[in-house]
Amino acid sequence: MSALRVALIGAGGIGEHHAARYSKVSGAELVATVDVDGERAKAVAEKYGIPNAYTSIDEAIAAGGLDAVDICLPTWLHKEAAVKAAEAGLHVLCEKPMAVSLEDADAMIDAANAAGVKLMIAQCRRWDNYWGAVEKALKSGVIGGPVVWRDVQGSQGPKPAWFYARDKGLGPLVDGAIHNYDFARVMFGEASWAFASTRNFKDVTAPDTGIAIVRFESGDELQLSWTWGLPQGSYSARAMTSWGLKVSSTLGRPVAMSRFLPPPRATDRSWPSGRMGRSSRSPMKSTTCTSMRSNTSSTA
Repeated sequence: MSALRVALIGAGGIGEHHAARYSKVSGAELVATVDVDGERAKAVAEKYGIPNAYTSIDEAIAAGGLDAVDICLPTWLHKEAAVKAAEAGLHVLCEKPMAVSLEDADAMIDAANAAGVKLMIAQCRRWDNYWGAVEKALKSGVIGGPVVWRDVQGSQGPKPAWFYARDKGLGPLVDGAIHNYDFARVMFGEASWAFASTRNFKDVTAPDTGIAIVRFESGDELQLSWTWGLPQGSYSARAMTSWGLKVSSTLGRPVAMSRFLPPPRATDRSWPSGRMGRSSRSPMKSTTCTSMRSNTSSTA
């Protein structure tokens, strides 16, 4: 079976992160990079041995030779790129969050369905060994239920201004915590109600600080407290805990869940530095590419 030919749409920070991983993905190869900054597109292409570089998705589509796109653009640009790719008959892997509005998300889904192509959102924590350990512990009964999963994070936030724009990035409770909402649904199922309170420390249009509580039909609960509003020079901090009837544990390397966790690798700097675990996108891409080639369903 021939390799899936993929165009990387967006050669910025997250785009280059994706590009670096494709060499480890079985059954897929990057054949083009696309970025409005032509020099950046060429630089990423040269660095990772990608044969073509373009300055627009239209140019890449017109050149042909593609099976799929990997969209690594700022959130407010996802819909346009995804719809164009789908209408050209290309499968779509798109970075999270999916879109800035339900209308945009629906347009992406409708375009993929109409074209008969795959659409998948890159919720990479579903393939993260350390987050997965929490899921295994929960389903095995080690933690006990109902569970309260709590994530508290504070930092200066990312530098690009669009992350803090209400019509572009939507702030940390959307752009950052989207992983928590998604993984909580994997573990707990559907939500029954949600509450949020937000505010701003910076002069921006999207909330840079807030709390969110999501109660699930299972009785489990997700509690978030996030800020990207700390002043320059502040230290970043994060604490993630899971409380249940049987144990309270921290998503570091909790003793109660040690039997679910693989031993640290020599190259894994997550321990003991306090990082939350390194996410590997390669398994996600391998799963996605296999599905696209075999035309099985994997929309997530």
